[in-house]
Amino acid sequence: MKLIQPKNVTFELYDVLGKQQTISRLNATNQHQIKLSNVQPGIYFYRLLVNDAASESGKLIIE
Repeated sequence: MKLIQPKNVTFELYDVLGKQQTISRLNATNQHQIKLSNVQPGIYFYRLLVNDAASESGKLIIE
Protein backbone atom coordinates (compact mmCIF):
# COMPACT_ATOMS: atom_id res chain seq x y z
CA MET A 1 0.00 0.00 0.00
CA LYS A 2 1.44 3.37 -0.99
CA LEU A 3 0.69 6.35 1.24
CA ILE A 4 -0.06 9.64 -0.47
CA GLN A 5 1.54 12.63 1.22
CA PRO A 6 -0.68 15.71 1.44
CA LYS A 7 0.45 18.45 -0.90
CA ASN A 8 -2.02 21.18 -0.07
CA VAL A 9 -3.46 21.75 3.40
CA THR A 10 -5.90 24.63 3.94
CA PHE A 11 -7.45 25.93 7.17
CA GLU A 12 -10.74 27.84 6.77
CA LEU A 13 -12.59 29.67 9.55
CA TYR A 14 -16.28 30.65 9.33
CA ASP A 15 -18.52 32.64 11.66
CA VAL A 16 -21.94 31.37 12.79
CA LEU A 17 -23.56 33.03 9.75
CA GLY A 18 -21.32 31.07 7.39
CA LYS A 19 -19.14 34.02 6.38
CA GLN A 20 -15.50 33.08 5.83
CA GLN A 21 -13.30 34.94 8.33
CA THR A 22 -9.86 33.62 7.41
CA ILE A 23 -8.12 31.12 5.19
CA SER A 24 -4.57 29.86 5.67
CA ARG A 25 -2.50 27.63 3.43
CA LEU A 26 -0.34 25.27 5.47
CA ASN A 27 2.52 22.97 4.64
CA ALA A 28 2.34 19.26 5.33
CA THR A 29 4.08 19.21 8.72
CA ASN A 30 2.53 18.04 11.97
CA GLN A 31 2.38 21.37 13.80
CA HIS A 32 1.13 24.84 12.83
CA GLN A 33 0.36 28.18 14.37
CA ILE A 34 -2.45 30.28 12.93
CA LYS A 35 -2.74 33.91 14.00
CA LEU A 36 -6.33 34.80 14.85
CA SER A 37 -5.67 38.16 16.51
CA ASN A 38 -7.84 39.95 13.93
CA VAL A 39 -10.85 37.70 14.67
CA GLN A 40 -13.41 38.95 17.21
CA PRO A 41 -14.32 36.78 20.22
CA GLY A 42 -17.14 34.36 19.48
CA ILE A 43 -18.08 30.94 18.16
CA TYR A 44 -16.61 29.84 14.84
CA PHE A 45 -16.47 26.75 12.70
CA TYR A 46 -13.31 25.52 11.05
CA ARG A 47 -12.60 23.18 8.18
CA LEU A 48 -9.35 21.52 7.12
CA LEU A 49 -8.95 20.64 3.48
CA VAL A 50 -6.24 18.20 2.43
CA ASN A 51 -5.51 18.08 -1.30
CA ASP A 52 -8.76 20.05 -1.85
CA ALA A 53 -10.93 17.47 -0.06
CA ALA A 54 -12.58 18.04 3.34
CA SER A 55 -10.57 16.25 5.99
CA GLU A 56 -11.76 17.56 9.35
CA SER A 57 -14.15 20.16 10.73
CA GLY A 58 -15.23 21.40 14.12
CA LYS A 59 -16.18 24.26 16.40
CA LEU A 60 -13.74 26.85 17.75
CA ILE A 61 -14.49 29.28 20.58
CA ILE A 62 -12.37 32.43 20.68
CA GLU A 63 -12.45 34.35 23.97
